[in-house]
Amino acid sequence: EGRMRNRVLRVSIVLACLCVAAARGQSVQSPPVATPFPQPLLPPEDTAYTTAMSKPAAERVAALKQFLKDFPDSKLKEQATLTLAQSYPTPAEKIAALHKFIDDFPNSTLKESACLQMALAPPDPAERATALHKFMDDFPSSRLREQAEYQLINTILAPAAHQAAQEEFVKAHPKSSYAGAVYQPLM
Repeated sequence: EGRMRNRVLRVSIVLACLCVAAARGQSVQSPPVATPFPQPLLPPEDTAYTTAMSKPAAERVAALKQFLKDFPDSKLKEQATLTLAQSYPTPAEKIAALHKFIDDFPNSTLKESACLQMALAPPDPAERATALHKFMDDFPSSRLREQAEYQLINTILAPAAHQAAQEEFVKAHPKSSYAGAVYQPLM
């Protein structure tokens, strides 16, 4: 009974010390705990992809190209190829790479996303508006249609027409996650 009381007392002291350290904002490292099962390691391709994605934007293109070269049959090839296309710095490079993605992966579940990114790439508002209209025509029931409609508002430069488009968007999509961004300028 005395040993049990001492053990409870020691645990209580340790807990109190941890609480005090936490209240002071100090980190407390606990001793490593032996686990009966070893932690699974990520496959090399997952580690390489994660590493490539963690690179700064300026280095990401080269890192993703290297990933695709090193793991040409990876289960992440499709996602890496789309991310590579989206990572190019100029609209022309981005559009060309997105076209190539669609050609290489015509049945991809990421095709709609690639097409929307392609529609958003042109720097000229009139070209972007035309591309967004085409996206909405090509994918009338897309889960990304609402985003395309919201982005279309930003291509309208005339103040009165812009405000009318914002009001129409909010009326059509009152619960949209984009409604807050539209309401802000209307206030």
